[in-house]
Amino acid sequence: MCCLLLTCAVLSPLGVGVSFAHPTADFDWAPKPVVAGEMVTFTSTSTPFHEPFAPITITQWTIEGAGTLMGSNVSVRAPAPGSWRVELNVWDAIGEDGEETKTIDVVAPPPPPPPPPPVNQPPKPAMAVLPTSPLVGEEVTFVSYSEDPDGRISEHAWDMDGDGAFDESGAVATRRFSTAGPKRVTLRVKDDGGAFATVSRTVVVVQPAPAGTSAAPRLLSPFPVVRLVGSLVSEGVMVRMLAVRAPTGAPVLVRCSGKGCPVKRVKKKAGKVRLRVKAFEGELPAGVVLEVFVRSSDRIGKYTRFKIRRNRIPQRTDGCLRPGTVRRTACP
Repeated sequence: MCCLLLTCAVLSPLGVGVSFAHPTADFDWAPKPVVAGEMVTFTSTSTPFHEPFAPITITQWTIEGAGTLMGSNVSVRAPAPGSWRVELNVWDAIGEDGEETKTIDVVAPPPPPPPPPPVNQPPKPAMAVLPTSPLVGEEVTFVSYSEDPDGRISEHAWDMDGDGAFDESGAVATRRFSTAGPKRVTLRVKDDGGAFATVSRTVVVVQPAPAGTSAAPRLLSPFPVVRLVGSLVSEGVMVRMLAVRAPTGAPVLVRCSGKGCPVKRVKKKAGKVRLRVKAFEGELPAGVVLEVFVRSSDRIGKYTRFKIRRNRIPQRTDGCLRPGTVRRTACP
């Protein structure tokens, strides 16, 4: 038998015939590994039996989930993780065909990276000064009402004499000024993320009225300080501490209104140590209003009101009480 190029004469019972060799089908893909949901490009690397006599003219893909596609290069999106069946068929110029089928492993995509930490918001400093116009030698109380929008206040520091040095610490500070005139006081607060902020107030200290002259009633001294400490919960606030610091013997009334009050009112007298009103510690729902009255028969007392709100810190209102009354007024 003699062969020339692609043709071979063969003997058969039916006579002389002609046989042709088939093209070789094969393919590759990228990227690797194949990740679910990503685009994958398939490239035919098929070869004809002999160029240029019978080049490959048709390239057909049968891709699971994508159907039938034509072309030497096709791109499809990878399915869910698992096995993926891809079949390639090629035909040459004289109609001979080749076939290749592969099963590709599809892997799950990697988990997304964690989101970057939120940018720390600086604290919002705020302070109250009582009395606002103290006398020479009278004790002045400075109270920080600072807040932090995304955390908590971790440090309070006070510059009481305007020299730039923060010599005192704590949410409450006191001072007696020995001379009259304007005194600049600065509060610096730091949050648990390390951010600082400051606020300043000018306190005008005045000389006492001459002996024998009538004077308006003065503030309780030391002036009462009311603190509510807690954390936000889904329906309101979890109160960890409600405390009052006031002169020894001063009557303290705490009144509660709204649905969810544990009790309606509590009466106590201030002692030498901070007075803690435990009846109102625990979870208080939104809508509850707490009012704190610290009164005196001859001095100006303290009024504080807390309105419990949903998903927000309690709304606080402060004021003063004229001798013998429970009506809030502006502080002198």
